[in-house]
Amino acid sequence: MESSAIDATLCTLRDCEEDGVVVMDTATVSLLACTIQKNKGPGVDCSGEGKLEVRGGEVSKNDGGGIFLWDASVASLDGARVDGGKCPVILTDENGRVNATSCVLKGMVHASDDAWQGILRVDKGGRDHGGKVVENILKNKLVDPDGPTDLPDEEGPFRFIPNKYTRKQ
Repeated sequence: MESSAIDATLCTLRDCEEDGVVVMDTATVSLLACTIQKNKGPGVDCSGEGKLEVRGGEVSKNDGGGIFLWDASVASLDGARVDGGKCPVILTDENGRVNATSCVLKGMVHASDDAWQGILRVDKGGRDHGGKVVENILKNKLVDPDGPTDLPDEEGPFRFIPNKYTRKQ
């Protein structure tokens, strides 16, 4: 699991008791035109130095939100439709990174300033016909959620039960 790699094309992952997809340690997951939905946790949960690539497809209708990035994990999204439902569509830890292009992101984004740069995607340096430098906004559509959003409940997959034998001191 530490350095595993998965390439999935045209698949559907749904109705999991916890997260739909888990990317951890230095694992790499590539999802091409896949559907991740109706899971009890977030659609995708990345941690450690995990890398996620989503091209096309959809992450939606998950009880715990869309795509969560913890630690130094990275997500590259291209043409994906992600809906957080009642939880964040994208949630990043301080060091998590997102690079999104041509995506529809529906819901609240809870991200660091650096992660926001990868979502807003304003590339500078292109020139128009007159030689003037222009900004090229790679289109990500940010859509308001259908209702109020919040972080996932601390029940189910996110319930914290301290263990004195394994808890970091």
